[in-house]
Parts: sequence; C-alpha cells; structure tokens
Amino acid sequence: MQDYFRGKFWFFFAANGISFLLTLPYAFYGYHIALVNLACFLYNSGINCFIILFLGTYNAKRLDLGKGAMFNYEGTSFINVLLFLPLLGLPYLIRLAFSFLGHPGLGIAAIGLAGAAGLLFSQVFIRGIIKQFNSRKYKILNGFRTS
Repeated sequence: MQDYFRGKFWFFFAANGISFLLTLPYAFYGYHIALVNLACFLYNSGINCFIILFLGTYNAKRLDLGKGAMFNYEGTSFINVLLFLPLLGLPYLIRLAFSFLGHPGLGIAAIGLAGAAGLLFSQVFIRGIIKQFNSRKYKILNGFRTS
C-alpha cells in the first residue's frame, strides 16, 4: 500500500510541477506573481495532495468508467463537496490572518512554508493515510460491491 500511495503522491507532485512550469511565464507581469506561484506550488504539493489522498479514503462509491463524463455524478457524494473547503479555504485563511496583521506578503510566505513542511513530512503523512485506509478498507470494498 505504501508504494501505491507514494505513487499517487508523485503523480500529484508531477502534475503540480507541470502546472507550475506552464504558469511561470506570468512572472513577466511582476516578480510577486512568481512568488505567489511558487507558494501555491509548494502548498498544493505539500498539503493539498495529502488532503485529497486522506479524504479519498472516505469515498466508498463505485464509478463506472464506461458511462459518459458529461453530467455524470456517479461516484460523487457530499464528501466530495466538502473536499473543496480545506483545499481552498485553508490557504485563504492563512493569507487573511496575515493581511489583518498588515503583512500580506508574510501570508504568502507562510503558505509556501506550510507546503514545504508538508513535503518534508511526506512519509509521515503517507503512513497516516495508509493507516486510515487500512482501518476503512472493508467499508470501501463493501461500498464498491453494493453500489
């Protein structure tokens, strides 16, 4: 399981890296955009990847890949909607807290540092996700069988 979740993490990391490189030319509008882009890359790679993997252990609905993709809500639930709250809300709250203190630039730095810390502790997070998955694997399997 560790190889599986580590592989998913590296896939997310590679996708974030490609997105970062593709959006890097926006730095021509100003160096601060490059710093925001870097902070977002670090946060997405170090925090959001693990939030997605962790909350994915709560999904127990089967998805039929043979059906069309347009307006197909099969396999989605309220958990998928709740997924967006920490993904989008947490960096906003970090930046908002520093903006109220009068240091919005430090808010961007804090977002980037949180992501860098997440990357440093990635093995700890992956072990926690595996532990969560192992405690829920029978519920997930049952959900895939019955749906």
